Amino acid sequence: MAKTGYQSETNQAQTVRWLYYLARVKAVQLDYAAANRYLSLCIRRAPKESVAPGFVQAVSQAKLLWKP
Repeated sequence: MAKTGYQSETNQAQTVRWLYYLARVKAVQLDYAAANRYLSLCIRRAPKESVAPGFVQAVSQAKLLWKP
């Protein structure tokens, strides 16, 4: 992730998706505290549950699994 940059001209859905994948990378690297932080941000910024129920459910499930 250090070699990639984040573009500031993205919409909210892309930002949330980027945070989710960043959390997955941190979990693979066994940095569960950072993964949990990114997932918390992801849940706060995610669209309403009526718009993306599967995504919100996947993020919540990952947050429960990757507790520090």
